[in-house]
Amino acid sequence: MEMHYFILAMRRIRNDWWISALTILALAVGVSATMTSQLVIRMLDADPLPGRSQSLFYVRADPQPASEDEKPLPDMLDYRTATDLWSLRGQDRGALVADGSMSLQDERGKALIDATFLATTSDFFTLFRTRFRFGSAWSSADEQRLVPSVVISDRLNEVLFHGGNSVGRMLRVDGRSLQVVGVLAPWRPSPRFYLMAGGHDGGANASDVFGPAHDLYIPMPLAKEIALPHMSWFTCWGQLRSPSQLATAPCLWVGLWVQASTDADRRAYSERVSAYVKSQLASGRFTRGTRPELIGLTDWIAYNNVIPRDVRLQSWLSYGLFIVCLINIGGLLFVRFSGRRSEIALRRALGATQASIAWQCTAESLVVGLIGAALGMLLTTGATSYVRSLPTAYANLIHLGAVALAVTVAVALVAALIASIIPTVLVARQAPGQFLKE
Repeated sequence: MEMHYFILAMRRIRNDWWISALTILALAVGVSATMTSQLVIRMLDADPLPGRSQSLFYVRADPQPASEDEKPLPDMLDYRTATDLWSLRGQDRGALVADGSMSLQDERGKALIDATFLATTSDFFTLFRTRFRFGSAWSSADEQRLVPSVVISDRLNEVLFHGGNSVGRMLRVDGRSLQVVGVLAPWRPSPRFYLMAGGHDGGANASDVFGPAHDLYIPMPLAKEIALPHMSWFTCWGQLRSPSQLATAPCLWVGLWVQASTDADRRAYSERVSAYVKSQLASGRFTRGTRPELIGLTDWIAYNNVIPRDVRLQSWLSYGLFIVCLINIGGLLFVRFSGRRSEIALRRALGATQASIAWQCTAESLVVGLIGAALGMLLTTGATSYVRSLPTAYANLIHLGAVALAVTVAVALVAALIASIIPTVLVARQAPGQFLKE
């Protein structure tokens, strides 16, 4: 019996093809717009390290001088404070981070390309679960002995060494020879969470947050000796005669991550940080009593507003369009069902129940939903391809998978059923006598 209703539904769609076409198009457009915008939002707002993010914390403290203005905690630390707090981590892993760009030269000193670099510590790679294609990270002992080591990205390895095993090869970085000890496997964290700052007030720069990972990874103590003039981000509250003096200058330019696997570890480290800040206040080096903070990875991403405002606006607009489409679908379905009021009244007079009439209308709505879902999948695929072609840093991160397509079908079917509720109830409950007289 149920299959009969679906066969009748297909016939009705052919007979009322223009109303059916409008209904299907409205459904497909609404579902496609909503699914595309939500796909972008979910991709940009996804947890970059599922299973690990809850144990990673960004450390914030305030070494700035007192002022009349109430300033929030800065996003970065000066070098002394960062290394002091890093040394307080105990047995927990921690990583200092700062970045910049330098030129790579051949053996004759001729510039080859400009490359971005990240100055960090050996725990960085374990902390953020980076995989190696060749070699490994430098050791903490080599880090302290200023062994000229470097880890390079898979992308840079392709450019310089054609994708081969380059471990042991030498790179001239700003006139200094560094030995490649490791090559990362392809790695594109989204967002580039390990180094974000300044996004809370004005929103993060999408080209930085969703750009590719760095090309070079240099031990922080070594970078302090050779790379300070090339740092790309620093803010000073005192005199800085030269960027080469950043390590001792009153400037904010270093980030600090620590891992605390349990709540007890987090509380213990937080207490050590608080004690350190109190000691610095007592010595007069710190003058503001701003409480230090450990902020979780996902909270840090949210704090920096990494999702562009135009993307959020498009998401809300897509919701509005979806609601408008639902209202129009409901109206079109009511027109379809009402056009057969005399037929429905005759069926009621011959003994058809309200439930059977409602099931007939529901079957038609489901068929419309299935066709709308198919068209919606095509439109969503096209919209996703269009988004990927846009000149934005995050465009090529967006992809449409099987799960998203399945959700598109489910949303289309549910939307068709929701839009059909009122028309179905109104038609099923109508009194047959009036229309039989007509």
